[in-house]
Amino acid sequence: MSERFLLFSLLIFILNSCNKTVADLPKQQPDNHFYKKAWKVFAEGKKDSTFYYLNAAKDLSIREKDSFAAAKSLVNMAIIQEEASDNYGSLETSLAALEFLKDKDTSHHAFLASNYNNLGVVSNNLKDYDNAIKFYKKAILYSSDDDEILMLNNNLANTYFNQKKYDDASNIYQKLLEENKIEDEIYARILMNSARAKYSSDVDFKPRKYFDKALKICEQEKDDWGLDAGYAYLSDYYLEKNKDSAFYFSKLMYNKAKVLKSPQDQMEALQKMIKVGSPSNAKSYFEEFHKIDDSLHVVNTIAKNQFALIRYESEKSKLENEQLKIENLSRKYQIQQQQYVVVAFIIACLGTLGLFYYRFKKRRLKLKLEAENLVKTNKLVTSKKVHDVVANGLYRVMTEIENKEDIDRNSILYKLEEMYERSRNISYDEEIIDDKSFHQKLSEMIRSFDNENIQIFIVGNSDEIWTKFSKESQSQIFIVIQELLVNMRKHSRASRVVLKFENQNQQVFISYKDNGVGMQDNQHKNGLKNTVNRIFVMQGKIIFESSNGDGLKINIEIPHQS
Repeated sequence: MSERFLLFSLLIFILNSCNKTVADLPKQQPDNHFYKKAWKVFAEGKKDSTFYYLNAAKDLSIREKDSFAAAKSLVNMAIIQEEASDNYGSLETSLAALEFLKDKDTSHHAFLASNYNNLGVVSNNLKDYDNAIKFYKKAILYSSDDDEILMLNNNLANTYFNQKKYDDASNIYQKLLEENKIEDEIYARILMNSARAKYSSDVDFKPRKYFDKALKICEQEKDDWGLDAGYAYLSDYYLEKNKDSAFYFSKLMYNKAKVLKSPQDQMEALQKMIKVGSPSNAKSYFEEFHKIDDSLHVVNTIAKNQFALIRYESEKSKLENEQLKIENLSRKYQIQQQQYVVVAFIIACLGTLGLFYYRFKKRRLKLKLEAENLVKTNKLVTSKKVHDVVANGLYRVMTEIENKEDIDRNSILYKLEEMYERSRNISYDEEIIDDKSFHQKLSEMIRSFDNENIQIFIVGNSDEIWTKFSKESQSQIFIVIQELLVNMRKHSRASRVVLKFENQNQQVFISYKDNGVGMQDNQHKNGLKNTVNRIFVMQGKIIFESSNGDGLKINIEIPHQS
């Protein structure tokens, strides 16, 4: 009963704020005459007509792509359905409204609060208390109005009460009483709810003085709904304690419910009067109860059917409109097809002539592109060979000169002459590896990067490992290792490097690890990009493991190439 009262209050709040909310939108949509008509008939007490025009307003808003206006209509439709006890229909409508509401748009928050509150009320009506609590808490998150937050917290506490979690309910009621010192009708309602929760959890608690205080406030504020609730709670309290008092307050509740024209509360009062009243009057109370129940059932059934019929007719109308559109499109399509046949014939003739000319031009362009690509390819291959043979070789010689105090002049001249010969004959695809055993050549190259600041450890580099690799493959592996060490020397600031070679399962595993600064943002330098490409050409794998400041680890797998 209290949820119903608070939901109605929240509905009035939404109605009063509708125009303001629309006016605050950054891009105002054209006036929706159905929406205005809905509030006009609502003021006349015609809820079924209100629902009809809200539904029409929703359809128009969707056509105009005004999602917020559609959501407003759906929220209020759901509230009207709940008032008519169409709980499942209200639940469906509220869930549909959520699809149009945006939680990040503050102009939507008031309606999100109202919609989640309605979902909470409906879930509570259906005794789905867990979901009711979730919905009330969401409603509180989106609410910015103090009175509204107070009502939502009261609804949340009522749901805890319905779950028989009386202590949780009492804690919320007590907090609300402490935060709201003004003794108005809202304060009185919370005070009554608090007293009810306390006597439900503590049989020794005496709630009468709290109810008397609350009823006095309701009388002063002329709050008939509050009086109705107070009489209901007092009749419940005395139901097992004092039948005369229970009957007295049930009778007061019944009379007040008649004034309020609330058939649900009249039935609730009559049920209590049947239990505690005199047996001689029980029959008349029972007959009155069934009379109201039958009448209410008919009214609610008519309302539910009316809501369903309104939505059915709306969907039917939309379907007929869509069918009409399809028929119009079909006629236009037939006309266009006839036009397309004529145009297609003309285009076919022109296309045939154009095709011959196009193929002639394409042939010339293809020959030109093939020539250009051949030049680019040759340049790229030459550039790559210069980088691998000359640039890296020079850098290795520079490193050797820098790291050795006693320089072997003949050795240096020999290496420079070797690079000269290779660069002069670079167009002949001369291989890097000479007759010297590959593992020795590789070890010499690796050690050339070793100095007093950089220690390089070689593990497993034996002649047996490389027996399954051709000269060309050995040359590519040599360049790969050299690239890693050049990159280390230039960028890593490492003091310790470990290179490990293993041969197993028809593959060679190469593990490189240093203690340098790592690779910045996993971005490979140009040399390492070439390294990756070489590994892929040999159908191998390369994995970089690096964190800034924690060194670099590279794992390479290369299948046998012989």
